[in-house]
Amino acid sequence: MHTAFFLRGMLLWAGFVLLGAASGAVRAAWTQPALGPGAQYVHLVALTACVVLLTHRLLRRFDAAPALLWRMGVMWAALSVALHLGLGRLVFERPLAALVAEYDLTAGSLFPVFLLILAVTPRCAALLSRP
Repeated sequence: MHTAFFLRGMLLWAGFVLLGAASGAVRAAWTQPALGPGAQYVHLVALTACVVLLTHRLLRRFDAAPALLWRMGVMWAALSVALHLGLGRLVFERPLAALVAEYDLTAGSLFPVFLLILAVTPRCAALLSRP
């Protein structure tokens, strides 16, 4: 059961990556010019809603223990950090300092908030599934 659970979780995370990329493209093309800095809040709420609903829908048939759900969420957050830093350094050749600066809440970045949301989503979605 754990293998199927984590495989489904990995596929779900890959879908979140695509969803996040699409959200970023829409934000850059349309909502950022229209809303300015507020666009990142709109997209955070929309992306969070999609992540929670998809997680609830696709993982609910597994009766996973809370510890397993927490591991899934931490894995999603860690994979997201690895993807961000890996693509930033290796593909886009951005300096590490610039990538790390994107985790600064005091500078207005919401990426750390989304990482926290990813970490807690599997457990929260399971709680929503209870009768």
